[in-house]
Amino acid sequence: MAASNSDHNGLSTREARTVLADEEELSKAGVENVLEVLHNHGEIYYVGEEVRITEMELSNTDVRNNS
Repeated sequence: MAASNSDHNGLSTREARTVLADEEELSKAGVENVLEVLHNHGEIYYVGEEVRITEMELSNTDVRNNS
């Protein structure tokens, strides 16, 4: 599946729903629930009709814990 034409890390909302439904075998309600939870936790955000993944920077604590 092709990503959107933008330079950002995102998919159209239609593509995101299709990926979740097909690859994760989720129902329509399950797809909407996953997107809502990810959005509410700040893992994804919406720009127009595109879903983008929030880029997280590692804190010093994260770096120490992964060493």
